[in-house]
Amino acid sequence: MTTPETFRKNVVQVLESLEAILPAGSHVVLIGLVDGGLIYPIMADRLHPIGQVGNNVYYHDVYNWFNCMEIGPCVGWMNSNATLRKITSQ
Repeated sequence: MTTPETFRKNVVQVLESLEAILPAGSHVVLIGLVDGGLIYPIMADRLHPIGQVGNNVYYHDVYNWFNCMEIGPCVGWMNSNATLRKITSQ
């Protein structure tokens, strides 16, 4: 996992490079990202919005479908395989 010092150094480096190429007065927005390893354990057993009519589609169903179709945005984290989630976070 990236240390806070390395993260800060990398962010400052990117911002400095943007300073050189963006037009004067430009704005840059930085947003935080959730620890991906928390997504599956927290969300898996919650009812997904598409399952609200029949109360039968949960997030783990959607994640499994994404992975089966090979279209998942975060295969490593949105996965029932705890070992794969752990490896993805390292």
